[in-house]
Amino acid sequence: MSLRPGMEKSRNEVMKKLIKMQYTRNELDFKRGTFRAKGDVLEIYPSSQSEAAVRIEFWGDEIEKIHEINPLTGKSMGLRNHILVPPA
Repeated sequence: MSLRPGMEKSRNEVMKKLIKMQYTRNELDFKRGTFRAKGDVLEIYPSSQSEAAVRIEFWGDEIEKIHEINPLTGKSMGLRNHILVPPA
C-alpha cells in the first residue's frame, strides 16, 4: 500500500486495507505487523522495519502528515513524503 500526504483516503479505508494485508490491530503490544488507531492518528509498525514505525495523521478523509517514529518512545524521527507499507 502506497501512502502520501494529500491523498484522499479515510482512516477506516486504510485500516480495512491493513487488515486485508494481514496486519493486526493491537493497542497495547505495538510490534512488527501491527497497527493502532487513536482519534485521527493511525500508527503502523511495518513488518519489514525493525527500528522505525509510521504515524499517519488524518484531516477528515485526507492524509495530512506522515511521520517516521521510534516505536518505543513514540517520538518523531522525521517527516516522510511517501511510504510503502508491505504485507505482513
